[in-house]
Amino acid sequence: MHGPDDQQLEYTQYMPGSLHSLDHGKHLAERWSSLHMLEATTAVRNLAAERAYYTDKLGFKSADSEGNVMYVAGNSDDKLELQSDTANLKPRVVFAVANVRQAERDLRSRGFKVQKSHHAVSVSDPVNTVIAFVAP
Repeated sequence: MHGPDDQQLEYTQYMPGSLHSLDHGKHLAERWSSLHMLEATTAVRNLAAERAYYTDKLGFKSADSEGNVMYVAGNSDDKLELQSDTANLKPRVVFAVANVRQAERDLRSRGFKVQKSHHAVSVSDPVNTVIAFVAP
């Protein structure tokens, strides 16, 4: 299907018993931080068009009064936040971890400069995307 900016989007469903499903998780590094992305923030050019796309075509449900934070379709509490594309926008991806302190130690041991907040730790990638780790 085509998205609001006329980009081609492809979605794949891995069926139970398929080679892809049976291969799930078998190629992870010995040390990994998370297997579950809880939420993501993404920059968009046209908030109204993107909101309509995610709610009307993909079945996402609004999670805030403005409609820019949405629950991913299905039964999870995973979220997507849409923000206007501006020069000072910092996209954000949030992953679930079992232990925030352990995630902090792992990130530091890999050479990351870790930022700590009340219930999370985060790092920034080279283009300033914030990658956060929280205990849900």
